[in-house]
Amino acid sequence: NLFVVSDNGNVVQFAPGNLQYQASTNTWRFAEHQWDYVGNASKGTVYETIGGELTKCNNANIGETYEGWIDLFGWGAWGEDMCPYISTNDFADYEWSKDFNGTIYGNNNTGWRTLTRNEWTKLNSYLNENSKIGKAKVHDVNGAILLPDNCNGTYTNSKWTAMSDETWDTYANMGAIFLPTSGVRVVKNVSNVNSAGHYWTSPKYDEHYQETPYYAKVDNNARTDLTIATQYNWYSYYGCPVRLVR
Repeated sequence: NLFVVSDNGNVVQFAPGNLQYQASTNTWRFAEHQWDYVGNASKGTVYETIGGELTKCNNANIGETYEGWIDLFGWGAWGEDMCPYISTNDFADYEWSKDFNGTIYGNNNTGWRTLTRNEWTKLNSYLNENSKIGKAKVHDVNGAILLPDNCNGTYTNSKWTAMSDETWDTYANMGAIFLPTSGVRVVKNVSNVNSAGHYWTSPKYDEHYQETPYYAKVDNNARTDLTIATQYNWYSYYGCPVRLVR
């Protein structure tokens, strides 16, 4: 599943799911399914056995000893030499160090990184120009569907329309990427679950502000596309989802 992210035709492959982290074991992984997200106490699709019982994971429980999974990170907190479970509201704690360099499935990084603002912008433009992006409800999760350049299919939809498992499987077999609306975490308060997703960008090659980095937004507005914006009320200490590429 190759996606064009530059005017020169450079392409990337998306990770098979959003990035997740378990603090108690210092373990990174990708979501088991593309539609999986941790959410809060009431909404979300990720569970873990804690204290001998299968327990719903909750981003609000973020912390050094948490045995569940989290998937909403402060800006750059998934980067090398950073603390993934940090949840302070101090801008100084979120200075970008280096991009992701963790171990995934026993392999050290293997080239995974974060898209830049310019790459998200180009991706957004290319997908819209070629009718390869829209919204859907997959396994009862709202999100955006992106179709790769190297497939003949198209997809355009402006609403969270429920998609059957069979239809989703058809798009998935084309290499479709699904970006779930994972919500946002402010310190330990999680909101906008299953209604908005703000995917962090990296600062590489881009001008950026430490306090208000850029993100790619997926929400239920009138637009069918992703929206790249800098928000002065969207701070670096907000916890947001991360979808890596390579």
